Amino acid sequence: MPTDSLTMPLPTLNTLSFDAELVCRLSIQPISAAQQHDTRLALRLLGAAEQTSEDPVLLRIEAKLDVCLAWLGHSTQQQHGDSRLCRLGLEQFAWRSQADEPSGAATLTFYPDTHCPLPLTFPVHCQTQADGHTIASLAPALDEASADLWAHFVFRQHRRQRQQQA
Repeated sequence: MPTDSLTMPLPTLNTLSFDAELVCRLSIQPISAAQQHDTRLALRLLGAAEQTSEDPVLLRIEAKLDVCLAWLGHSTQQQHGDSRLCRLGLEQFAWRSQADEPSGAATLTFYPDTHCPLPLTFPVHCQTQADGHTIASLAPALDEASADLWAHFVFRQHRRQRQQQA
């Protein structure tokens, strides 16, 4: 019985990971200073510990900010194209390959969360696998501060996904 290649599971990565439908794109253009700045800002937002206040006024402000960020995130993502199922890890990313994607050194830009309207842009090295998936590895690795913030986000998303599956 043939397997539908579109429903094949994503490849396993070398670290813990999570799956998400993301708007993402590859480019052969180098990362600009503005993209680096936006990525640092986005990582600070994504990597921040989730804390809630007991102050009712602050809770209302946080709720309003969450709605604004979600709305901005959705409208930004809709402007940048269709989403695809991706697996995100600490150092690698995977998705179903598309014909026009570059191999080798590239720049990966994606919107990891609707609460973060800024995209993350990482330098990667892409390899298309025989099974039709692309594996992109960070190259070079993130600086220590960015790597810590990214790790917090990935760990939180991984834990949430495991809890939802349980």
